[in-house]
Amino acid sequence: MAGFTPDEEIELYEEIKFEPNVMCEHIDKKLTFRASQLEDGDIVCFQKSPKADSGTQVRYPDIPSFLEYVHNRQVVHFRSLEKPKDDEFCLELSKLHTYDDVVERVARQLGLDDPAKIRLTSHNCYSQQPKPQPIRYQGVEHLLDMLVHYNQVNPFTCFFFQYEHVLSITIMQNAYPLKILTV
Repeated sequence: MAGFTPDEEIELYEEIKFEPNVMCEHIDKKLTFRASQLEDGDIVCFQKSPKADSGTQVRYPDIPSFLEYVHNRQVVHFRSLEKPKDDEFCLELSKLHTYDDVVERVARQLGLDDPAKIRLTSHNCYSQQPKPQPIRYQGVEHLLDMLVHYNQVNPFTCFFFQYEHVLSITIMQNAYPLKILTV
């Protein structure tokens, strides 16, 4: 069975739903299908049982964590603002990544030291051009929020990036004005 030996211990999970959120439950192998409320059309996922003494670290140790990964992964195309029609590279990201996570991955891809100097600009799906203003630093919570255009998720997931060479410190866009009083 799928490359497993007949005596291989396996774990079973029922995928109950995938959208809008992943719902997956462990199935007790000692129970019957009826007792587990399994019927025709139900999706049963299986994996090798993790060995307790194994020191290997795995990225997704069980079916629910793997399904969460699949549910939230998003391939994003990145283009330079100087060449807005040409893809520079693509990254597989999570819809749950923050702005900082995204620019850190972009900096790593570009071989840059300081992700704080990268500015991202969203793609306008109507004009096929960059939006006029860059995404505000910490102006959105997650990658999914960056992809929304007029309350719809942009079908072509693309960002334009610009590396600010002359920026030596991070500019806080949400900083409060400072008023100095002399007495």
